[in-house]
Amino acid sequence: MSTQPHLKVCGMADADSLRAVAALQPDFLGFIFYPKSKRYVGERLPAAAVRALPAAIRKVGVFVDDDAATVLARVREFDLQLAQLHGHETPDTCAAVRAAACRW
Repeated sequence: MSTQPHLKVCGMADADSLRAVAALQPDFLGFIFYPKSKRYVGERLPAAAVRALPAAIRKVGVFVDDDAATVLARVREFDLQLAQLHGHETPDTCAAVRAAACRW
């Protein structure tokens, strides 16, 4: 296991900011899929812009209290490598997300 620190920039919600931050080559970029957040991706950021990121940048979806089907639909739509669950997800939901996708 590497002891080198990794950089994650979270809250990417518009294409211009995404391009600017991606040019800095962070290890991870985070995308908020929680409608109550000011940085909610919603309709503001096309999935194609996220999918077009360089493969070296890991894409992280941040979810709050979504069921596994909703998380996995966004994982596929945006080609996310990781799901960060921040609500009261059940162990079954966590296991379903891990089993179906999101393996780093």
